[in-house]
Amino acid sequence: MRALAIGAAVVAFLAASAAVARVIGAATAARSVVTDTIKGQAGGEVDILRVDGISGFAPGSRTETARVAWKAAGRLPVVQCVRVRRSGDPLAGYDTAVLSVSRPIGREASCPD
Repeated sequence: MRALAIGAAVVAFLAASAAVARVIGAATAARSVVTDTIKGQAGGEVDILRVDGISGFAPGSRTETARVAWKAAGRLPVVQCVRVRRSGDPLAGYDTAVLSVSRPIGREASCPD
């Protein structure tokens, strides 16, 4: 009986760990989609300086606005807002889509929610 309880606890722990890893992986994927979008629109070599606004732990679907600071060689930094929709769940997996990319905003400006 005790071995069965221990086995069930181990299985539950592994399942919870896998779900948490999948949720965190979805946030990483969302950041990658955002940076790839900026790099694609810039049409050349850029350095991503900072990405803010993508939640690290969001188990369900959500729409977020990322504030991205980037710089092309020999130019001043540019800041843009990228609206991202992450849909899915830890069991079925996640899909991420870029909904919009703003024009450049002020370097100290915030993105609208």
